[in-house]
Amino acid sequence: MTERDQARIPESVAGYRRRASDMDFDVRLQPALARGGTAAGLAATAYDALSTHAKAADLREHGSVLAAQSEWTHTIRSTSNG
Repeated sequence: MTERDQARIPESVAGYRRRASDMDFDVRLQPALARGGTAAGLAATAYDALSTHAKAADLREHGSVLAAQSEWTHTIRSTSNG
């Protein structure tokens, strides 16, 4: 039994998280790297991604999968426009 199965996380949620992570890289990190983004900008983006991951993981642990998905969606939308 995988860790995901033990946590009772449906495949769609695991897939959503994987796609959100890929989208996060494509939308925020890759353009910054292509522009030669500053170290401070990359550090801020990394901090944002890590804090979002921690909050979403905590929400999932407490059984709030929809809130965890919402947290990722909100973070991606709010940072990709800036």
